[in-house]
Amino acid sequence: MGINLTLIGQGITFFVFILFTMKFVWPHVSKAMAERQRKIAEGLSAAERGSHELELAKKAALEELRKARQQAAEIVSTPPARRSSNRRSVRLEPTCARKWSRWRWQAPARSSSVRWTPRLISRCLISWRRNSKTTGGC
Repeated sequence: MGINLTLIGQGITFFVFILFTMKFVWPHVSKAMAERQRKIAEGLSAAERGSHELELAKKAALEELRKARQQAAEIVSTPPARRSSNRRSVRLEPTCARKWSRWRWQAPARSSSVRWTPRLISRCLISWRRNSKTTGGC
């Protein structure tokens, strides 16, 4: 057996292998590649839609924030007599003597009776604690 016969045999075998691959393997590989391309394209378009929706949501949030700030400015600018709040405010005012502080309850001037509930008292104490932390006590 010479080298020529070996090369011819290998060439025929390679040709048969190529035909087999083109007939049975390549369609499945091609189909898988097309599916993968489709999935990647869908993912990219979904990412683009998501970023567009994010921009719209940011704009809507900024608009709501602007409206809330405008409404807050209107509420602050109106005099207290014109505000439509039905809540009665109860304040805790300090009267300091040296280091020790004494607190007295002060009801609103317009009402003679305030119902002292545990919730109302705890609210006042919480407010007092916040104020004493920020102002440094007496």
